[in-house]
Amino acid sequence: MAEHHPLGDIEYLRENLLKNYKSGFPVLKELVQNAEDAGSTHFDFGWIEGISNAKHPLLRTPALFIVDDGTFTNENARSIRYIIGGSNKPKEQDAIGKFGLGLKSVFHLCEAFFYIGSEIQNPQSKRADIFNPWADRDGDLYHPEWGEFDPEDCNKVKETLRKIIEQPEYQSQWFILWIPLRQISHQTHKPEEEGIQLGCIKNGKADFFNKEIPSFLSEEATKLEFTLLLPLLHSLKTIRYWQNDLDCGQEKYLIAIKSEKRRHAALSKLNPSEPHALKGKVNLTSTSSCIDFEFSGQEIIHENPSFTNILNRDNFPTKFKNIKPHTAIIFGRWGSQPANLMIRTAVFLPIGSSLSDIPSQNSFCLTLHGYFFVDFARTGILGWNNERHIIASQRFEGDDDDTFLKKEWNFTLYKSLLGNILDALENFSQDLNNDELDIFCKALHTVPLFRENSQEICEKKQWIYRINPQEERWQLISSGQVHLRILPKIRPNWAFFPRLEKLAEQYCLTVEGKPNLLAGKNTLTWKSDEICAIINSLEPSKIFSNIDNLSFLQAFLSQKETKVILNDEKVQVSLRELLHKAFAKLGIAELQKDKILPFVKKLVELLSPKNRYAIAKFDANEPTAVHNVLNELYALNLDLLLIYEIFEPASQPSQAILKPEQAVKVLTCLSNILKEDRSIYICNLIKQVLSKFDFPLIIIDKLAEKSLFPGYKYREKKTYLWSYAKLCESRSKNLLFTGKYNTIAAALNEAIPDYDFIFIEEDLASILNKIPSMKGISSLTLDSCKNLLDKKPNLADSYKRINLLKELIRYV
Repeated sequence: MAEHHPLGDIEYLRENLLKNYKSGFPVLKELVQNAEDAGSTHFDFGWIEGISNAKHPLLRTPALFIVDDGTFTNENARSIRYIIGGSNKPKEQDAIGKFGLGLKSVFHLCEAFFYIGSEIQNPQSKRADIFNPWADRDGDLYHPEWGEFDPEDCNKVKETLRKIIEQPEYQSQWFILWIPLRQISHQTHKPEEEGIQLGCIKNGKADFFNKEIPSFLSEEATKLEFTLLLPLLHSLKTIRYWQNDLDCGQEKYLIAIKSEKRRHAALSKLNPSEPHALKGKVNLTSTSSCIDFEFSGQEIIHENPSFTNILNRDNFPTKFKNIKPHTAIIFGRWGSQPANLMIRTAVFLPIGSSLSDIPSQNSFCLTLHGYFFVDFARTGILGWNNERHIIASQRFEGDDDDTFLKKEWNFTLYKSLLGNILDALENFSQDLNNDELDIFCKALHTVPLFRENSQEICEKKQWIYRINPQEERWQLISSGQVHLRILPKIRPNWAFFPRLEKLAEQYCLTVEGKPNLLAGKNTLTWKSDEICAIINSLEPSKIFSNIDNLSFLQAFLSQKETKVILNDEKVQVSLRELLHKAFAKLGIAELQKDKILPFVKKLVELLSPKNRYAIAKFDANEPTAVHNVLNELYALNLDLLLIYEIFEPASQPSQAILKPEQAVKVLTCLSNILKEDRSIYICNLIKQVLSKFDFPLIIIDKLAEKSLFPGYKYREKKTYLWSYAKLCESRSKNLLFTGKYNTIAAALNEAIPDYDFIFIEEDLASILNKIPSMKGISSLTLDSCKNLLDKKPNLADSYKRINLLKELIRYV
């Protein structure tokens, strides 16, 4: 019988516990905690309609029962009487229930409860009793009929649960908890006393169960919570749920863990700083569902001077002096639709969680346990920010020294926990394929846990999808010891990228779009020397003739982590030289093939417009002829890239202008080609080069004797190539004209036999007109004719002058 003032305890329960602590599954969780603390390996619970022939009225109403095989000592029996006042568990380092809730939580469901322990020799306290907070030394004045727990009723309870306690696992010891679920009939006989509300401990409409089975006992969420709970425990192996007639039926669901020695260990068994691996499987079987939950992780007691410093503070609570800086990280996976990522915080048992939907066939769970200080109701960690998944270390208004010290402990412990997440992930990854890890890591990127704590999580190690010639897989690497660089999603043919293959041995290469877990300070950006080395090692004929190699190169240079340094002068030179070699060796006919051309144009676009000189396309010529001309020009090795118009990117046209010395080289080359091939294309190319200069004389003057310009010699009715010097001579004699020859030309040619008239095209004339000595080249007109006659040339016989006279008369 409890030794306390009943109404004071009732008020305590209402104001301090039940308002802050949730009902439903959290109550079951606390009962599991008690079983675990008692060393139980099996935990059975269920709903029963009641024992109709029992003497005690509470036993005749529906109840929740608990059976476990934990040790029930004299001290346990004695301490039940004081559960409302406190707990001795803070002194027990291996006990989960270190914060004194435990059995108190059952008052969410009941007004009183019964307990029965298996018999032991020389018991000093009752092995079976009722705990009734409404009673005192004189009995229960508010429910006189509740009285004592009669031995006959005790036997009826054991008989009702006989199917369970006769199981092999309960042959040595067992403990029974019988919780009569709150009914209207359980209310006090009077509603109020001295201003204190009576009735029931909880009086809300939803707090009375009547004869309905509480949904939280068998719902899917409860089954899943139990399944995810077992890896956090070190002794409990099975959880079974029963319903009503135990003799005629089987358990409604069974949850069992299979992990052999790789379970959570008692803290007294762990060596500081030595990680203890966790791994196993939890199976849930029921009539409605089946879950195989695979888990993996690790736990550790941290050795850190910061913890010792906090523990040695004068104001650190004495009853918590045995607290250990213990953390555990557990990853888990189970088949589920819809699938989600669950992030849970725990202090030996879960106290909070968040969910994120993921596109997967499996759901994932990440449980972060720490031996944290929690709030009064054990519903949250002191200092915890649920929206940001961080623990604040600063003092807030209202925090006393004790609270602030506990927050400081929590903050330090959380930082240590975060630093071990990736080690646990590496262990978990052994049973996952790359696609599952992609999904998991991508989901982790979106949750506050990683967004807010990436620096702490990745401070010492980083989780990278690594690719090299031998394999590609997720890998844990040390932070700062390996250069991180990124490749496009297209995989390289390593043999054709020799420098990249070599770098894969020295660097950690990852793939664009992979959700790598990196510290914020890390960069995946390539350096200019590295890009140059990769480009310079390429054999153009092998790259530009293979669509896979070409597409990888284009993707590699176009990714954002590479493009930021593409404008570096050294990189531009390497890229220009690579393209130059490709055009020279393969030629435009090969590079303008349908599949190749788009990639070539994209590569050209990466070269700065100021480093490209566009060569116009001339439709009248065959590609082969153009190719031959360009080959000769590429042999000049100009320090810019000549781009035939077909390869010009529409978004960024070439902007380079030839320097005078470059123009001289180009025109000299074209002049030499003209000796063998008097192609109109070449002549047009010469005019294109010269047209870009406002003062073409500085170039033409150095090529005065080179035959570069086509001109029509009227007397012979034939086009010849003329040097600039020859054209100057004709111009000085007023014999150089532009445009089409006409009837005046015919008449002059007949009347002045000593003069050779040369006609050049208007676009060439416009270029030469920029030269002062050549200025004024125009078509053959009446004025031109008069100028020639003013020079008093030798005229032909009179009959050959008649047509000229007629022409002159026509224009008068």
